Amino acid sequence: MAKIEPSQARIASQVPRRERPEKAPEKGRSLVLDDLLAVVHDMRKTYHLPEARFGLEQIEQEAGAKSAAERIVRSTLVRHAPAIYSKPDPMFDKICKVRRGKRINKPWLYSGWRIPPAHAAHVLRLLLERALQTIVQLPKKWPPLKDGTRELKLLALHCEKLAKEIDGVFKRREVFDRASAYFSESHRPGLDQFFRQAEELQRAAETARAILANTRVVKQKTDSPNPQVSFALYLIGWFEASTGKKQYVPFKTLLDAAYAANEMDPPPWVDRLEIEMTRHRARRKAWAKSITVSSAPPIPSKSLQIPT
Repeated sequence: MAKIEPSQARIASQVPRRERPEKAPEKGRSLVLDDLLAVVHDMRKTYHLPEARFGLEQIEQEAGAKSAAERIVRSTLVRHAPAIYSKPDPMFDKICKVRRGKRINKPWLYSGWRIPPAHAAHVLRLLLERALQTIVQLPKKWPPLKDGTRELKLLALHCEKLAKEIDGVFKRREVFDRASAYFSESHRPGLDQFFRQAEELQRAAETARAILANTRVVKQKTDSPNPQVSFALYLIGWFEASTGKKQYVPFKTLLDAAYAANEMDPPPWVDRLEIEMTRHRARRKAWAKSITVSSAPPIPSKSLQIPT
């Protein structure tokens, strides 16, 4: 896990003079950690990721990784400290109690706590560590898309099987006599409908098969087919927004180090982060264009568009 060093507790005040902004951060330039936290937790929960066997301390043992992490954290602090906010999260409890910070509660805007300035660098390092661990632990492919095909096939089979069983039972004389006696004595209508249950089930089976045969799922590519790439690009984009600078170089160093810390060779996409980001933006742009009413052609009623 991330090792807390005394020197890092004062990282905000130790920014070299040449890297200090000439002016104080603009009023209202705050940073909220909630979105990144939510994505990290969602990824780990979705894929049932175990606790990683490596942390930022092991990552920083690789060449250039320590300076890369410090650069990202320092740039974030210079731009946003002390206005860094978050909702309480168990991951931060090992460093500080978020609720001890200043509370901000603006209805319809945001409700959370300011990270205590003395712990801001530690919190960012821990968040960076958790994100890097998640990228390395993620699978290389998304789970299969559920489009209802399997469920419709099973429904058709079950309906057809039950229809045959019902038809066989209703053809027996004793069953017909008892049913007729029940409806005549109770003066209830519906005898004919009762004996048409097999036909209705057979019709349901045929309808399910017709749906399968006459509809299709259009899988539109809005993201990388590799979850590792997808989350890595999100992380890079998040820190690019938080620092105001492109972060491809330091993140290449950190990703190489993270895979090495987990005794794995870095995948080829780590060397082409900018290219992957360009592809990602192109996919999103194409998808957005396809769902824009003014620019997209009419979607046939028999097609379903599901972003992937």
